[in-house]
Amino acid sequence: MKLKRIITVLIGLAILTTSASAQSAEEIIQKMDELQTFDTMYNEGTMITEDRFGEKRSTYKAWSRGSQDFLIEFTNVEERGQKILRVDEELYLFYPDAEDIIPMHGAALKQSMFGDISYEDITEGRNTLDKYDVEMINSEIVDGEDCWVIEMIATSRDVPYPKQVVKVGKKDYVLREAEYYARSGRLLKIVDVIKVETFGDGRLMITEMVMEDQLRRGSSTRMRIDKLEIDPRLDDDLFSLRSLY
Repeated sequence: MKLKRIITVLIGLAILTTSASAQSAEEIIQKMDELQTFDTMYNEGTMITEDRFGEKRSTYKAWSRGSQDFLIEFTNVEERGQKILRVDEELYLFYPDAEDIIPMHGAALKQSMFGDISYEDITEGRNTLDKYDVEMINSEIVDGEDCWVIEMIATSRDVPYPKQVVKVGKKDYVLREAEYYARSGRLLKIVDVIKVETFGDGRLMITEMVMEDQLRRGSSTRMRIDKLEIDPRLDDDLFSLRSLY
């Protein structure tokens, strides 16, 4: 009888431990978003597209605030001075030669910003759970990392991709791979995370990734962060239309 009670207690403890360690898909996605969101950030980087026409390379400087606002300015000779601003969930382009600001809406967001990366790809902030229902579907090893596989179904039409499947590291909550789908179920794009680095406050940051557009076979775009500053002091009016001129 005593042995039976001990076994019962041990089983109960095992159940409690399992319940405590189990995490929902919502908790994992929220943690992933939080770790990749900073009060302010500045970075310099390179984008490289390879396709049947050869290689194209652009460099840029970028500033961000929270999960929604960012400004990117191209610094390579061909595109120097071109800027993209996202603020208040709106996207604007600035061309220095014309000194003209162009708001981007609807179908225009599907146009290529650089190679396989569309303007639509950079319109999403990191408030994922406001836009998607998420469900744990599997576990998978990605480049040696044990990952949760989570399916995300859009709850509105105001998102670039109606369905995403993301693979998030169990050890660090960092995205390792993503698949983007059309409403029909057709695979549109694949993202592979190539490099993750640890920065000042101990947080991990994706510093290199590759996006492949499955509708443009043989084409891929690599995004690489070459320099990064976390929580720099930024001017209040940096994320405004005035900053584009």
